[in-house]
Amino acid sequence: MGSGIRWLVYALFLSSGATALVYQVAWTRSLTLIFGASHEAISIVLASFMAGLAAGGVVFGRWSERVRRPLRLYGQVEIAVALFALLLVPLLRVVDASYVAVAQRLESTGWALNACRVALAFAVLVLPTFFMGGTLPLLVRFLVRGPADLGERLSGLYAVNTFGAVLGTLAAGFVLLPRLGVFGAQMAAVMGNVCIGSVAILAERRIRWKLSPPPAPSAAGTAGTAGDSVAASGDLPDDVVTAGGVLPVESPRGLKPAARWKPAARGSRSVAHRESGEHEGDRSSGWDLRLAFWGTAVAGMGALALEVLWSRALAVVSGSTVYSFTVMLAAFLIGIALGSWLHAMIPLRRIAAGVQFGAVMLLIGAAAFGVSLLIPRLPELAVRLNLRLHGGLSGVRASTTLLLSFAVMLAPCVLMGVAFPLAGQARVLLKLRPGESVGDVIGLNTLGAIAGSLLAGFVLIPRLGLQGGMMAACLAYAVFGLLVLGAAAARLRPLHAWSVRLGVPTTVAMLVIGGLSAPSWDPRAMAAFQNNKTAAFLDENGRVDMNSWLDVTGLLYYRAGRGANVSVLDVAGYRWLNINGKCVAGDTLEDLHHEYLLGHLPTLLHPNPRTAAVIGLGAGITLGGVAADESIESILVVEIEPAVAAGADLFRDLHDDALSDPRVRVVYQDGRNFLKTTTRRFDVITADPIHPWAQGAAYLYTREYFEMASNRLADGGLMCQWLPLYELSDENLKSVVASFAAGFEHTTMWQAYGDVLLIGSDAPIRVDLAVLANRLKQPRVSRQLARIGLDDPLSLLAEFTMDQPTVERFCRGAVINTDDNLYLEFSSPKSTGSGLGDPHALMIDGYRCSASAVVADSDPLLDSRESLENALRVVQRAKSGAIQAFVAWKTVTAADQIGVWSARADLYRGILADAPGYGPARHRLSDCLAEIAWIHLSEGRPDAARPYLHEALLHDAGNAAANFHAASSLASRGELERAVPLFRAALDRRPRFPEASEGLGLTMAGLGRFEEAAAALCYATDPQPVRAEPGSPPLGGPLGGLAPGGSPLRRGFPKDPQRMTLEVRCAAAFCLARLNRPDEAARYRPSSGPADRVGGVFLSLSDALSRRGLDADAAAALREGLSISEGHAAMSLQLAWLLATSADADVRHAAEALRLAEPLARRGDRARVLDVLAAAQAESGRYEEAIESARKALDLAERTGPAPLADEIRARLALYDQQRPFRRIAPGAP
Repeated sequence: MGSGIRWLVYALFLSSGATALVYQVAWTRSLTLIFGASHEAISIVLASFMAGLAAGGVVFGRWSERVRRPLRLYGQVEIAVALFALLLVPLLRVVDASYVAVAQRLESTGWALNACRVALAFAVLVLPTFFMGGTLPLLVRFLVRGPADLGERLSGLYAVNTFGAVLGTLAAGFVLLPRLGVFGAQMAAVMGNVCIGSVAILAERRIRWKLSPPPAPSAAGTAGTAGDSVAASGDLPDDVVTAGGVLPVESPRGLKPAARWKPAARGSRSVAHRESGEHEGDRSSGWDLRLAFWGTAVAGMGALALEVLWSRALAVVSGSTVYSFTVMLAAFLIGIALGSWLHAMIPLRRIAAGVQFGAVMLLIGAAAFGVSLLIPRLPELAVRLNLRLHGGLSGVRASTTLLLSFAVMLAPCVLMGVAFPLAGQARVLLKLRPGESVGDVIGLNTLGAIAGSLLAGFVLIPRLGLQGGMMAACLAYAVFGLLVLGAAAARLRPLHAWSVRLGVPTTVAMLVIGGLSAPSWDPRAMAAFQNNKTAAFLDENGRVDMNSWLDVTGLLYYRAGRGANVSVLDVAGYRWLNINGKCVAGDTLEDLHHEYLLGHLPTLLHPNPRTAAVIGLGAGITLGGVAADESIESILVVEIEPAVAAGADLFRDLHDDALSDPRVRVVYQDGRNFLKTTTRRFDVITADPIHPWAQGAAYLYTREYFEMASNRLADGGLMCQWLPLYELSDENLKSVVASFAAGFEHTTMWQAYGDVLLIGSDAPIRVDLAVLANRLKQPRVSRQLARIGLDDPLSLLAEFTMDQPTVERFCRGAVINTDDNLYLEFSSPKSTGSGLGDPHALMIDGYRCSASAVVADSDPLLDSRESLENALRVVQRAKSGAIQAFVAWKTVTAADQIGVWSARADLYRGILADAPGYGPARHRLSDCLAEIAWIHLSEGRPDAARPYLHEALLHDAGNAAANFHAASSLASRGELERAVPLFRAALDRRPRFPEASEGLGLTMAGLGRFEEAAAALCYATDPQPVRAEPGSPPLGGPLGGLAPGGSPLRRGFPKDPQRMTLEVRCAAAFCLARLNRPDEAARYRPSSGPADRVGGVFLSLSDALSRRGLDADAAAALREGLSISEGHAAMSLQLAWLLATSADADVRHAAEALRLAEPLARRGDRARVLDVLAAAQAESGRYEEAIESARKALDLAERTGPAPLADEIRARLALYDQQRPFRRIAPGAP
């Protein structure tokens, strides 16, 4: 076939692939705005799109065999796609109205609403996608002139179309959507389709003109057909010659019948078999060919399932920006296109199609399995690549994402690109109709792709996780490949059929066993990675160091949900909630500040809130703030990812278990779609979406969304919107504020530290200070806001930053972010990892105006308006100073850490000198002082630490670190009773404080309060276990008692004792043994351990217990220690002393005391050992030996010290001379 027409067709199909991807991206965006961005809604939209492609492929495949001019029909089809794309714009408005009407009637998100989504999505997409699906069969019918051409031409067409899809993906993501918006991108695709169709029709006319019959021959004219004449003359292009003659053209006498491949006569080889290289004896009904054809469904299913699974893993390490997903999709398509092109260039005609297909499927499974082993190392690879390409820049960039995507996808996808044309060849060998066969393959492959995408999201990830899902897809490929190879071997080598029947099942079984026994991933690397903070994984020398981060990070929860990977981390005692590799919530003081404000501020500003909606659950802390207001009667939480709820449960100490509040109902749905479809109105809506640069999140920052939220507010209602100041440019920041203000009549801004809150309403906000003061006294409101120092009216009002006129001045000239222009979605990712929070915090603070604009009445707290103005001026000046101090200290680095913290403390002292009642400054100063005290304690200077701890607790009596350090200091001096309330105070402020829980548990054990000790020690290891579902067994053996802080506790020890430190395990085993729970004690008792650590625990416990007259418990503690570290000298000596001298006759045991002391005395003369031996001998009535041992001990003590010991031995020797044993005096005895 001549190259001119063929390359023109390739160019047209390349462009067609590009426009198809632009449509897919644009239509998916438009329909997710209608149906929601939940995983179910997106899956339905994509399934509807692909279903139309499948139907079009099958139907046009059959039509193509009867079409006389397939190229012209192809051009008409492309124009039809453009026409229906134009019609889709008004049709989407109809779909939108219909969906909202149905959703409001159903008032649920169950199967009925999903059925409505399916019906509407299919109805609106079926026609344009139906025509798209018909393009490949038509072009195959046009280009393929014989069986030998099929593999090359089908592969070439598939390759160029997929390359076109790559171009369309990149054009849509990087050019069309950012510059033209959704509508403009669609119109560009429409123009492209019109051009493609017009060129195809014109090209077909030119071909038809060349094929026109010559003038009528004379009487002596030559015989033959017009086609023969043209062909013989050499004027007929190679492009239009078919296996049965020439491509039919229209002549004056009408259309000739379409050429069709004919099956070979019985007993002879078919043309298809001859030209495809099949061996003699092959039959077109061979099972290997049938399996190869049906295998295209398996290939499609596996490809889409793996794409979903790989994209989920890559999103964790690359980020979930629109650019990341664009690059991932492009990498996936590039691999497929390369595979098809390679097959077109190297068709391997001598190898049977079934054998090729089976081998390719097996190789795909092997390659995908190899890739699965790489996934846990992707975080480290991402950091290394980002470091190499972009230096120390935080945040994974698009070039890094492309290389990561190639590392994961390229090899399997190249093989996937080979599988499709091979399946087409197998089908043609069965049917001998190229267009129809290719249409069948398209239909089956696309149906498999639909099944794969649904299986991945709804079954594989939720049930098996990422690794299990990948393993299932790998096995599906490999097992099916073996079946095809087995069928081919049985056909080509019939004499060995028996070995095939035996070998294939055996190999399949081995594959399954091997897949199931593959090493499990360590989830910590994926769960703990921060894709916008890659610089955190570099050491001080700029080298990649992942282990240092993982060493200080504990994994409390990890789950691959339907739409996101969710984890909760313990980082140095603080909890972080991670979603797709980004921390979205935490319990540091900075995080708690804005998280609590998001819940409390709108409810406190509203005069009488009764109903509330929380958009985005996160850690649940904002929900806890809303639920703390006792006047609210119902709260509706809208969360898109169900896996987040279990993670939020780990923060229930901070949100006061708000998820169990009977007023709270959780709906798992896209927040925007909920507001769009609900008929309810709310007094308060508070929204805590993820960062604008996360794909899809920008739709929660558009003008249309804010207008939607405004329409769902009751009269006088308020909406509160979170806005981060970090990783956004100045223009992005102002765009969000301008877009929010466009949706509300009245807008104010309130500033935390690295975040601001926008409050919108249809009425001006007016606060009565007296009412505000009373509402701040609600127990949960007061307790939660006290944690951030905002539990008084003036400190709370100091957060006020901008009124309506100031907001307008701030965002003047900013771009309004809309559903169509997508400004934030495409501009904000460029600031990923850039920080910028501190400059923005200072910039926002520079616009601060008086909070008196929102205060209606100052009585009775302040006597005049002037007093109010002065008081607000003082606290707002303090707020500005706190922000400046917060920014300033982060830029200071010095070897003298005490000097750094002291300088920071002085900044806050200066603020408090002007505003002594400003709560946040008190908290910050207390933190600085506690940090200085800790440095002194860690360097062995407890006396120097004491005044800092005292001052820290004066400024903030609940400071967790200060209470913990003070309690630990007291406990180390033996003042256990005084230490207990301080440990409890630390845990009341920071319930997730393992060190404080451990200290409390050990202290309780030293006091002999073993029930409380066991509970606290358990809490130290697993302070917030996920609540079990109703009816499920408890986690381990339940322990009754009191939790740290005094609340009732009923929980079990963690399932894995190895998670506990050695000291905690030792103490827990001892407490359980004293509680007569030997089985559980044995479970947690370490079999061995470093002698010094084991001895240190039990000697301390024994000493504390014996000081309180609990000699039986003290002796039991030492026996417990000796069961772990047998022969430990210090514990043996201490136990011998107790057994010889205890005031409790039930504890004394002279024989055992001698058994323990005598071996120690034989090791060498030491005063303390001989003193204990003398006491044991005296207790046994062996006074002569006791006197001799005591005299030797006294001589050693007088010569080597210590002096007090010599005095004690001298007093005991006097008793032995009187034939009396020594008895320790019990505490409290006269």
